[in-house]
Amino acid sequence: MRRPQRIRIADRSLATVEKVAAELDRRLPTFESRRGVFTVGEATSRYTAFFDAGELRHIEELLHLGEYGSSRIRYYFNNRALFLYVERAERSGMGGLGMSAEITERAFAYDSIGQLSESRKTINGRPAPIEDYELMSVRNHTAELKRELSK
Repeated sequence: MRRPQRIRIADRSLATVEKVAAELDRRLPTFESRRGVFTVGEATSRYTAFFDAGELRHIEELLHLGEYGSSRIRYYFNNRALFLYVERAERSGMGGLGMSAEITERAFAYDSIGQLSESRKTINGRPAPIEDYELMSVRNHTAELKRELSK
């Protein structure tokens, strides 16, 4: 049986892990893939998970939040640990009550033990602070996806 290709990450800066992720993106057509759907509350998630010789490498997720908007999320893994999370969220404002739409982009780089090493967030193109609840939400949702994949 073929073994997964080793990934070496020189440092855990966003610039470095984004380059590693771009290389994984180029290799996606060679990976096995599995599609799925699951619902948590009012949120529906459609995802495609990619495996290199059985090892989870990447998840592409479309998260629909009903009238509140949606997110396109990309997760990148090495040795079963998340090393990059990238999200582009489109929110309709106050549940479609006429508030203007908001585009939030987030990128989180993690070290080999799962600690945040660098992050970036913009709202409508302007830098914005990252709240603790966002980091917890990413951690929890990633765990939900991995549980879903283990079924």
